[in-house]
Amino acid sequence: MKKRNLDFDILRVGAILYIVAIRHIGDYLPNINTKNEITALFMQCALGLFVYISGLLLSKRYDLSDMSKIIHFLMLRFLRVYPLFLIALTAFCFLGIEDFSMFTKTAFLTTMILNQRFLTLWFVTMICLFYLILPFYLINYKLYRAIILTLAVYSALFIIHRLFGLIDLRLAQYLIPFAFGIICARSPKFLTRLYKKTTSIIAVLLWIVAVLIASKLEGGIQIFAKDFVIIASIPISLIIAKMLSKVINHKLIRMLSYASYCIYLMHRIIFELALLVYRPENLYVSILYIYLIVLPTIVFVSYWLQYTYDLALGKLMLRLRLYARRATSYGVSASS
Repeated sequence: MKKRNLDFDILRVGAILYIVAIRHIGDYLPNINTKNEITALFMQCALGLFVYISGLLLSKRYDLSDMSKIIHFLMLRFLRVYPLFLIALTAFCFLGIEDFSMFTKTAFLTTMILNQRFLTLWFVTMICLFYLILPFYLINYKLYRAIILTLAVYSALFIIHRLFGLIDLRLAQYLIPFAFGIICARSPKFLTRLYKKTTSIIAVLLWIVAVLIASKLEGGIQIFAKDFVIIASIPISLIIAKMLSKVINHKLIRMLSYASYCIYLMHRIIFELALLVYRPENLYVSILYIYLIVLPTIVFVSYWLQYTYDLALGKLMLRLRLYARRATSYGVSASS
Protein backbone atom coordinates (compact mmCIF):
# COMPACT_ATOMS: atom_id res chain seq x y z
CA MET A 1 0.00 0.00 0.00
CA LYS A 2 1.53 3.33 -1.03
CA LYS A 3 2.14 6.20 1.35
CA ARG A 4 -1.07 8.09 2.04
CA ASN A 5 -2.02 11.51 3.44
CA LEU A 6 -3.65 10.83 6.82
CA ASP A 7 -5.84 13.95 6.82
CA PHE A 8 -7.29 13.05 3.44
CA ASP A 9 -7.70 9.43 4.52
CA ILE A 10 -9.73 10.57 7.52
CA LEU A 11 -11.93 12.71 5.25
CA ARG A 12 -12.45 9.82 2.83
CA VAL A 13 -13.39 7.47 5.64
CA GLY A 14 -15.74 9.97 7.27
CA ALA A 15 -17.42 10.69 3.93
CA ILE A 16 -17.85 7.05 2.91
CA LEU A 17 -19.13 5.98 6.33
CA TYR A 18 -21.64 8.82 6.31
CA ILE A 19 -22.94 7.82 2.87
CA VAL A 20 -23.05 4.07 3.52
CA ALA A 21 -23.90 3.87 7.22
CA ILE A 22 -26.26 6.86 7.51
CA ARG A 23 -27.56 8.33 4.25
CA HIS A 24 -28.20 5.04 2.39
CA ILE A 25 -29.02 2.88 5.41
CA GLY A 26 -32.69 3.88 5.32
CA ASP A 27 -33.09 1.92 2.08
CA TYR A 28 -32.40 -1.27 4.01
CA LEU A 29 -33.94 -0.65 7.43
CA PRO A 30 -37.75 -0.84 7.81
CA ASN A 31 -39.60 2.29 8.93
CA ILE A 32 -36.47 4.46 9.04
CA ASN A 33 -36.21 7.46 6.71
CA THR A 34 -32.68 8.79 6.32
CA LYS A 35 -33.38 10.79 3.17
CA ASN A 36 -34.29 14.40 3.80
CA GLU A 37 -32.91 17.83 2.99
CA ILE A 38 -30.44 17.79 5.90
CA THR A 39 -28.92 14.40 5.14
CA ALA A 40 -28.88 15.27 1.43
CA LEU A 41 -26.91 18.43 2.16
CA PHE A 42 -24.32 16.56 4.21
CA MET A 43 -24.10 13.90 1.50
CA GLN A 44 -23.34 16.60 -1.08
CA CYS A 45 -20.58 17.91 1.18
CA ALA A 46 -19.23 14.36 1.59
CA LEU A 47 -19.18 13.76 -2.16
CA GLY A 48 -17.66 17.21 -2.62
CA LEU A 49 -14.80 16.17 -0.34
CA PHE A 50 -14.17 13.09 -2.46
CA VAL A 51 -14.06 15.21 -5.62
CA TYR A 52 -11.85 17.88 -4.01
CA ILE A 53 -9.34 15.29 -2.77
CA SER A 54 -9.32 13.61 -6.18
CA GLY A 55 -8.58 16.87 -8.00
CA LEU A 56 -5.88 17.83 -5.48
CA LEU A 57 -4.01 14.52 -5.35
CA LEU A 58 -4.13 13.88 -9.10
CA SER A 59 -2.82 17.38 -9.77
CA LYS A 60 0.04 16.83 -7.33
CA ARG A 61 0.91 13.38 -8.65
CA TYR A 62 0.83 13.81 -12.41
CA ASP A 63 2.71 16.02 -14.85
CA LEU A 64 0.50 16.27 -17.92
CA SER A 65 2.76 18.46 -20.01
CA ASP A 66 2.59 16.48 -23.29
CA MET A 67 0.35 14.04 -25.11
CA SER A 68 2.28 10.89 -24.14
CA LYS A 69 1.92 11.76 -20.44
CA ILE A 70 -1.77 12.49 -20.89
CA ILE A 71 -2.36 9.12 -22.58
CA HIS A 72 -0.35 7.38 -19.85
CA PHE A 73 -2.42 9.14 -17.16
CA LEU A 74 -5.76 8.23 -18.77
CA MET A 75 -4.70 4.60 -19.20
CA LEU A 76 -3.66 4.35 -15.55
CA ARG A 77 -6.89 5.91 -14.31
CA PHE A 78 -8.93 3.67 -16.63
CA LEU A 79 -7.23 0.54 -15.28
CA ARG A 80 -7.56 1.77 -11.71
CA VAL A 81 -11.26 2.69 -11.85
CA TYR A 82 -13.13 1.17 -14.79
CA PRO A 83 -12.89 -2.66 -14.40
CA LEU A 84 -14.16 -2.54 -10.80
CA PHE A 85 -16.85 -0.09 -11.87
CA LEU A 86 -17.94 -2.49 -14.64
CA ILE A 87 -18.16 -5.37 -12.15
CA ALA A 88 -20.36 -3.28 -9.85
CA LEU A 89 -22.49 -2.07 -12.78
CA THR A 90 -23.13 -5.67 -13.91
CA ALA A 91 -24.09 -6.70 -10.37
CA PHE A 92 -26.44 -3.70 -10.05
CA CYS A 93 -28.33 -4.82 -13.13
CA PHE A 94 -28.40 -8.54 -12.28
CA LEU A 95 -29.75 -7.82 -8.79
CA GLY A 96 -32.40 -5.47 -10.15
CA ILE A 97 -31.01 -2.42 -8.33
CA GLU A 98 -31.09 -0.69 -11.73
CA ASP A 99 -32.56 -1.65 -15.09
CA PHE A 100 -30.48 -3.38 -17.77
CA SER A 101 -31.68 -0.74 -20.26
CA MET A 102 -29.25 1.67 -18.57
CA PHE A 103 -26.30 -0.72 -18.70
CA THR A 104 -24.80 0.34 -22.04
CA LYS A 105 -25.25 4.07 -21.42
CA THR A 106 -23.67 3.80 -18.00
CA ALA A 107 -20.85 1.54 -19.23
CA PHE A 108 -19.98 4.13 -21.88
CA LEU A 109 -20.09 6.89 -19.22
CA THR A 110 -22.80 8.85 -21.04
CA THR A 111 -25.59 9.00 -18.43
CA MET A 112 -24.38 12.29 -16.94
CA ILE A 113 -24.23 13.84 -20.41
CA LEU A 114 -27.64 12.47 -21.40
CA ASN A 115 -29.10 13.62 -18.05
CA GLN A 116 -30.18 10.09 -17.14
CA ARG A 117 -29.61 9.11 -13.53
CA PHE A 118 -28.14 5.79 -12.46
CA LEU A 119 -28.32 5.04 -8.73
CA THR A 120 -25.01 5.51 -6.83
CA LEU A 121 -22.70 4.68 -9.78
CA TRP A 122 -23.43 8.05 -11.41
CA PHE A 123 -20.66 9.42 -9.20
CA VAL A 124 -18.03 7.21 -10.83
CA THR A 125 -19.14 8.22 -14.33
CA MET A 126 -18.76 11.85 -13.27
CA ILE A 127 -15.27 11.30 -11.88
CA CYS A 128 -14.24 9.63 -15.15
CA LEU A 129 -15.46 12.68 -17.07
CA PHE A 130 -13.41 14.89 -14.75
CA TYR A 131 -10.34 12.81 -15.61
CA LEU A 132 -10.86 13.80 -19.24
CA ILE A 133 -10.86 17.52 -18.50
CA LEU A 134 -7.96 17.44 -15.99
CA PRO A 135 -5.26 17.77 -18.71
CA PHE A 136 -6.81 21.06 -19.86
CA TYR A 137 -6.15 22.42 -16.37
CA LEU A 138 -2.64 21.09 -15.96
CA ILE A 139 -1.08 21.86 -19.35
CA ASN A 140 0.82 25.12 -18.76
CA TYR A 141 -1.13 25.64 -15.52
CA LYS A 142 -1.90 29.21 -14.54
CA LEU A 143 -4.31 30.23 -11.80
CA TYR A 144 -6.23 32.66 -14.00
CA ARG A 145 -6.56 30.02 -16.75
CA ALA A 146 -7.93 27.50 -14.24
CA ILE A 147 -10.54 30.00 -13.04
CA ILE A 148 -11.54 30.97 -16.60
CA LEU A 149 -11.75 27.32 -17.69
CA THR A 150 -13.91 26.44 -14.67
CA LEU A 151 -16.31 29.32 -15.27
CA ALA A 152 -16.49 28.55 -19.01
CA VAL A 153 -17.23 24.83 -18.52
CA TYR A 154 -19.63 25.56 -15.63
CA SER A 155 -21.59 28.05 -17.77
CA ALA A 156 -21.56 25.78 -20.82
CA LEU A 157 -23.04 22.90 -18.81
CA PHE A 158 -25.93 25.07 -17.62
CA ILE A 159 -26.54 26.47 -21.12
CA ILE A 160 -26.61 22.99 -22.71
CA HIS A 161 -28.95 21.78 -19.98
CA ARG A 162 -31.27 24.74 -20.49
CA LEU A 163 -31.33 24.54 -24.31
CA PHE A 164 -31.34 20.79 -24.94
CA GLY A 165 -32.29 19.12 -21.63
CA LEU A 166 -28.95 17.33 -21.60
CA ILE A 167 -26.32 17.31 -18.80
CA ASP A 168 -27.00 16.19 -15.27
CA LEU A 169 -26.37 19.42 -13.37
CA ARG A 170 -24.53 17.52 -10.65
CA LEU A 171 -21.69 17.54 -13.17
CA ALA A 172 -21.58 21.33 -12.84
CA GLN A 173 -22.09 21.24 -9.08
CA TYR A 174 -19.08 19.00 -8.41
CA LEU A 175 -16.86 20.63 -11.03
CA ILE A 176 -16.29 23.47 -8.54
CA PRO A 177 -14.72 21.37 -5.72
CA PHE A 178 -12.74 19.40 -8.34
CA ALA A 179 -11.30 22.62 -9.76
CA PHE A 180 -10.69 23.93 -6.23
CA GLY A 181 -8.65 20.80 -5.51
CA ILE A 182 -6.54 21.44 -8.62
CA ILE A 183 -5.96 25.05 -7.57
CA CYS A 184 -4.94 24.00 -4.04
CA ALA A 185 -2.45 21.47 -5.49
CA ARG A 186 -0.87 23.86 -7.96
CA SER A 187 -1.11 26.97 -5.76
CA PRO A 188 0.07 25.61 -2.36
CA LYS A 189 -0.68 28.86 -0.52
CA PHE A 190 -4.39 28.07 -0.89
CA LEU A 191 -4.02 24.72 0.86
CA THR A 192 -1.89 26.23 3.65
CA ARG A 193 -4.49 28.90 4.31
CA LEU A 194 -7.28 26.33 4.57
CA TYR A 195 -5.73 24.98 7.79
CA LYS A 196 -5.72 28.37 9.54
CA LYS A 197 -8.24 29.00 12.31
CA THR A 198 -9.36 32.31 10.82
CA THR A 199 -10.19 30.51 7.57
CA SER A 200 -12.23 27.88 9.42
CA ILE A 201 -14.19 30.56 11.29
CA ILE A 202 -14.97 32.35 8.03
CA ALA A 203 -15.86 29.00 6.47
CA VAL A 204 -18.33 28.20 9.25
CA LEU A 205 -20.05 31.55 8.78
CA LEU A 206 -20.08 31.13 5.00
CA TRP A 207 -21.44 27.60 5.35
CA ILE A 208 -24.33 28.75 7.56
CA VAL A 209 -25.20 31.68 5.29
CA ALA A 210 -24.95 29.53 2.14
CA VAL A 211 -27.18 26.84 3.66
CA LEU A 212 -29.82 29.41 4.59
CA ILE A 213 -29.71 30.98 1.12
CA ALA A 214 -29.76 27.61 -0.70
CA SER A 215 -32.81 26.50 1.29
CA LYS A 216 -34.77 29.42 -0.18
CA LEU A 217 -33.77 28.79 -3.80
CA GLU A 218 -34.59 26.27 -6.52
CA GLY A 219 -33.09 24.94 -9.75
CA GLY A 220 -29.75 26.05 -11.12
CA ILE A 221 -29.34 28.99 -8.75
CA GLN A 222 -29.72 26.60 -5.80
CA ILE A 223 -26.91 24.43 -7.21
CA PHE A 224 -24.73 27.55 -7.41
CA ALA A 225 -25.51 28.37 -3.76
CA LYS A 226 -24.80 24.79 -2.68
CA ASP A 227 -21.36 25.03 -4.28
CA PHE A 228 -20.57 27.63 -1.63
CA VAL A 229 -21.80 25.18 1.01
CA ILE A 230 -19.49 22.46 -0.36
CA ILE A 231 -16.46 24.75 -0.66
CA ALA A 232 -17.02 26.14 2.84
CA SER A 233 -17.17 22.59 4.24
CA ILE A 234 -13.64 21.81 2.98
CA PRO A 235 -11.58 23.94 5.43
CA ILE A 236 -13.94 22.94 8.26
CA SER A 237 -13.41 19.26 7.43
CA LEU A 238 -9.62 19.69 7.12
CA ILE A 239 -9.41 21.23 10.60
CA ILE A 240 -11.54 18.41 12.07
CA ALA A 241 -9.40 15.80 10.29
CA LYS A 242 -6.21 17.37 11.64
CA MET A 243 -7.59 17.20 15.21
CA LEU A 244 -8.79 13.60 14.78
CA SER A 245 -5.41 12.52 13.39
CA LYS A 246 -3.93 12.98 16.88
CA VAL A 247 -6.28 10.50 18.56
CA ILE A 248 -7.51 8.10 15.88
CA ASN A 249 -6.11 4.69 14.93
CA HIS A 250 -3.95 5.45 11.89
CA LYS A 251 -3.75 1.86 10.65
CA LEU A 252 -7.53 1.41 10.73
CA ILE A 253 -8.09 4.72 8.93
CA ARG A 254 -5.61 3.86 6.18
CA MET A 255 -7.21 0.45 5.72
CA LEU A 256 -10.71 1.92 5.43
CA SER A 257 -9.50 4.69 3.13
CA TYR A 258 -7.75 2.17 0.89
CA ALA A 259 -11.01 0.22 0.58
CA SER A 260 -13.23 3.32 0.23
CA TYR A 261 -13.68 3.11 -3.56
CA CYS A 262 -14.82 -0.51 -3.40
CA ILE A 263 -16.98 0.25 -0.35
CA TYR A 264 -18.77 2.88 -2.44
CA LEU A 265 -19.11 0.51 -5.42
CA MET A 266 -20.16 -2.58 -3.50
CA HIS A 267 -22.21 -1.46 -0.51
CA ARG A 268 -25.62 -1.58 -2.21
CA ILE A 269 -24.77 -4.95 -3.79
CA ILE A 270 -23.80 -6.49 -0.45
CA PHE A 271 -26.82 -4.93 1.29
CA GLU A 272 -29.10 -6.50 -1.31
CA LEU A 273 -27.43 -9.92 -1.08
CA ALA A 274 -27.46 -9.84 2.74
CA LEU A 275 -31.20 -9.11 2.78
CA LEU A 276 -31.80 -11.94 0.33
CA VAL A 277 -30.12 -14.28 2.81
CA TYR A 278 -31.92 -12.90 5.86
CA ARG A 279 -34.41 -10.04 6.17
CA PRO A 280 -35.40 -9.37 9.80
CA GLU A 281 -38.91 -8.06 10.35
CA ASN A 282 -38.13 -6.52 13.72
CA LEU A 283 -36.57 -3.03 13.53
CA TYR A 284 -34.08 -3.57 16.36
CA VAL A 285 -32.96 -6.93 14.98
CA SER A 286 -32.55 -5.24 11.59
CA ILE A 287 -30.36 -2.52 13.07
CA LEU A 288 -28.14 -5.09 14.81
CA TYR A 289 -27.95 -7.22 11.65
CA ILE A 290 -27.05 -4.28 9.40
CA TYR A 291 -24.52 -2.60 11.70
CA LEU A 292 -22.87 -5.62 13.34
CA ILE A 293 -22.84 -8.10 10.45
CA VAL A 294 -23.55 -6.49 7.07
CA LEU A 295 -21.45 -3.31 7.38
CA PRO A 296 -18.32 -5.17 8.60
CA THR A 297 -18.85 -7.62 5.73
CA ILE A 298 -18.96 -4.70 3.28
CA VAL A 299 -15.65 -3.40 4.63
CA PHE A 300 -13.97 -6.81 4.60
CA VAL A 301 -15.14 -7.75 1.09
CA SER A 302 -14.28 -4.30 -0.27
CA TYR A 303 -10.76 -4.38 1.18
CA TRP A 304 -10.21 -7.91 -0.15
CA LEU A 305 -11.52 -6.96 -3.59
CA GLN A 306 -9.38 -3.81 -3.82
CA TYR A 307 -6.26 -5.64 -2.60
CA THR A 308 -6.81 -8.60 -4.95
CA TYR A 309 -7.46 -6.31 -7.90
CA ASP A 310 -4.38 -4.18 -7.18
CA LEU A 311 -2.27 -7.33 -6.89
CA ALA A 312 -3.53 -8.65 -10.23
CA LEU A 313 -3.13 -5.24 -11.88
CA GLY A 314 0.42 -4.94 -10.56
CA LYS A 315 1.35 -8.33 -12.03
CA LEU A 316 -0.25 -7.40 -15.36
CA MET A 317 1.64 -4.09 -15.52
CA LEU A 318 4.91 -5.87 -14.69
CA ARG A 319 4.38 -8.40 -17.49
CA LEU A 320 3.58 -5.62 -19.95
CA ARG A 321 6.78 -3.78 -19.00
CA LEU A 322 8.84 -6.95 -19.42
CA TYR A 323 7.19 -7.62 -22.76
CA ALA A 324 7.92 -4.04 -23.89
CA ARG A 325 11.58 -4.36 -22.85
CA ARG A 326 11.96 -7.67 -24.67
CA ALA A 327 10.34 -6.23 -27.78
CA THR A 328 12.69 -3.24 -27.63
CA SER A 329 15.75 -5.46 -27.10
CA TYR A 330 14.67 -7.69 -29.99
CA GLY A 331 14.24 -4.67 -32.24
CA VAL A 332 17.69 -3.33 -31.34
CA SER A 333 19.41 -6.68 -31.89
CA ALA A 334 17.56 -7.23 -35.18
CA SER A 335 18.61 -3.83 -36.49
CA SER A 336 22.25 -4.42 -35.59
